[in-house]
Amino acid sequence: MNVGTARLDTVNFSQPQLVHSPSQRSLAASDHPSDHSSFSDYASEASSIEQRNRSVQYETPPSRAHSPIATKTADSEMTLPSRPVAAYPAPLNVRRSQAPETRIRISDLYRDIHNISPPTPGVDETPYIRFAIEQLTRDEELMGRARQGSDSSLDYPGERVISDEGLGYNAVLTPQKPAARRTRRPRTPIEDVTRQVVDDIFVTADPPEHSQFPQLGYLPPVLRLPVLLLFICVCLLMIAALTFCNVYCLQNSGLYDYDGTGTARYFVFQFMPQLLGIIVIFWIFVLQAAVYRIIPFASMATRRSQDRVLQDMSIHSANFLLPDLRHFRCGEPVIGICLAVFWISYIAVPLLSCMFQTELFEINGLQRWRWTSVQAVVWILVALYALLLAATVLIALRFRRRESALMWDPVSLADLIMLFQKSNIVPDLDGSEISESIRAHIPPRPLRLGYWTTSRTAEIFHTIGEENAPLRRLSRGQNVSNGKHMEGRDSPNLNIEQQRYSHAESFNRNIHSPYFRYRWSPRFLRDSAVVAWIVAALTLYLAFLIVSFVNSAVKRGFPPGGVRTVTNPHGFSPSNFLFSFLPCLLGMLLLLAWQPIDTYFRAIQPFANLSSSPDGASAQHSLLLSYPACYPLQTTFVAIQNHDYKVAWISLVSVLSATIPVLAGGIFTAQFFNQSQVRIAATMPAYYVLCVSLGVYAFSFLVVWPKRKRYLPHAVSTLADYLSFLYVSPLLADPVFVGVRSKDELSERLLGQAGAGKNKRRRIEVRGEAGEERFVFGIYVGRDGREHLGIDRLHRAEIEPRTREARRGGRI
Repeated sequence: MNVGTARLDTVNFSQPQLVHSPSQRSLAASDHPSDHSSFSDYASEASSIEQRNRSVQYETPPSRAHSPIATKTADSEMTLPSRPVAAYPAPLNVRRSQAPETRIRISDLYRDIHNISPPTPGVDETPYIRFAIEQLTRDEELMGRARQGSDSSLDYPGERVISDEGLGYNAVLTPQKPAARRTRRPRTPIEDVTRQVVDDIFVTADPPEHSQFPQLGYLPPVLRLPVLLLFICVCLLMIAALTFCNVYCLQNSGLYDYDGTGTARYFVFQFMPQLLGIIVIFWIFVLQAAVYRIIPFASMATRRSQDRVLQDMSIHSANFLLPDLRHFRCGEPVIGICLAVFWISYIAVPLLSCMFQTELFEINGLQRWRWTSVQAVVWILVALYALLLAATVLIALRFRRRESALMWDPVSLADLIMLFQKSNIVPDLDGSEISESIRAHIPPRPLRLGYWTTSRTAEIFHTIGEENAPLRRLSRGQNVSNGKHMEGRDSPNLNIEQQRYSHAESFNRNIHSPYFRYRWSPRFLRDSAVVAWIVAALTLYLAFLIVSFVNSAVKRGFPPGGVRTVTNPHGFSPSNFLFSFLPCLLGMLLLLAWQPIDTYFRAIQPFANLSSSPDGASAQHSLLLSYPACYPLQTTFVAIQNHDYKVAWISLVSVLSATIPVLAGGIFTAQFFNQSQVRIAATMPAYYVLCVSLGVYAFSFLVVWPKRKRYLPHAVSTLADYLSFLYVSPLLADPVFVGVRSKDELSERLLGQAGAGKNKRRRIEVRGEAGEERFVFGIYVGRDGREHLGIDRLHRAEIEPRTREARRGGRI
């Protein structure tokens, strides 16, 4: 019987041995040259011996996880494949990450079995097939790594069915016999350091009373009690004014006489209410943006932190067109209720636009048209502002103790680097930078933000971590240089077949793939969606102009279409309500539809600046950008100073679009034409301004098309999303971020304005004309010695390769 993958080789005259070929995965028995017999004779003898050993229980050896790449980097938790930490018992009962099992490659197994010649009639070849399977499995075990918890990769749990005739395959290695175990080699100094780091346990520390350690509990100004009390006062004033209008109109004949359209009194009753309502709405936008930004850290500052705060809670506002209810699932029901009330309060602006109507009163025997309030609409508004006041009180109570555990407002990438610099959870994100969703990479666990120490050191530091869990990070001495000289793809010791199917090789291919690099953008800003937005906006705007000005349709008025125009005793006119509420509601939808676009471009601009040029961007235009925390109109001025003109324009449009609901809600009123016919007419000066505002809004969709530099592998809405681009970056171990105690100090260090002598940079770093350092988003060598996709400092040696790759469409 001919076996295509087996070969005979003489290696020793005294004892049979095994010769394993890395490319021909089979076994060959060798002995003295004169004693060689044919393979078929050997198989027959093995078959007879197998009949005598029927009583022996067959059991396949356990599958082994293997890694064909023999790296020379420091063995640590940040290096893949990771060392099994079960060999080092922790002083506390902590969670250990399990090494993933590697499946047997069925394709190789099928190929080798397929190469065997056809079976001989009348001979049961099942034992030989089992024998071949065992040898293939054994080959992979010899090249791989033992299962976690096993001391030897050759320990089999049972005997084999087929006799080995002295080859040694049926020798059962008993764990109790020391002679059968493989001798453990002495650990290197690097492994001793790694073991010390692995066994180092995170322990909570009380806030030290020392000037070197800042007090925690920072809150943005908009969430502090004085500002919240001011907003509560605004809500109370709105409630008082609305109540006064209703009560006064019930006790008197309206409020003021009607003096026509286009007057100051007309502006007060038709445009001022929704203008005040829009101011409150923008205050809500700023308030909920601060809540989104702070609540994940406030949740991790308490003992009742939920398991998925890091990957489930968004740090950017998402409560616009649709309500955001995710905080109910994340263990923050108070915040969920407040955000739901904020979303409901958006309807207040359309209601404010129709709260005043004209009614015919008889005073002293004379009939006079007077402005009056709509009783039902006003009482609904009172209830809405009462809910808004209650939600503000709940927010004040939620943050009354300042449980955020923050030193300052985390509004930029540099702030996030500070928070995760010494964290023990970053290794869990290995390979997450190219994943479409980060949620599956981080296991559920309660996290805490605050001061920490470790079981082996007295150092106190501020970070986000898991209590009673191992430190699990590279020691400070282990840096990029420890891993840069790992064996490359052309190493002679590398098995290409095994590398092809390994997880590491797949990850290396994916981070260089443009598909994964430029995969994500919001659904409403993908190419097809932007085209649809542009076509719809321009088409509707053109139709709006045609309907409005052809034959002076709006100026001459149009009939109410069967809707009653008479005002009842409670001040309600169906036609005036319809043509005030509906246009304002449509304008409000346009305003809310633009806010997610503005939020996206603010959040993505640091990555766009880091990716726009092979030479990267300075810290001022990347790591320190804080557009999501800016106030309305402030973003426009800051973006113009930074030459981010697209962000400046989009942020400006988000404010200018507020004029659409304000104007649309007060333009149309029912008027008499020719003293007998009632028609719906418009106030033309305001109508012209409305047409300009709609034109700016429609044509601005031509600007929102996100270019390639604004595409990312996945979303950037949660802390885990940002951390996936930083978890193994050398920036987390950079001396610039060590010992920083204020936001001003962090900015000075990154901009090179202070501490130049204390924190000197290496000469290979790139500096611009003003001496600033450069940072880039692209492929970099992480602290584990492997290539990753994320943010790193740009080095002089990398300029030319990066430039060439960028021209070819490769790495940035």
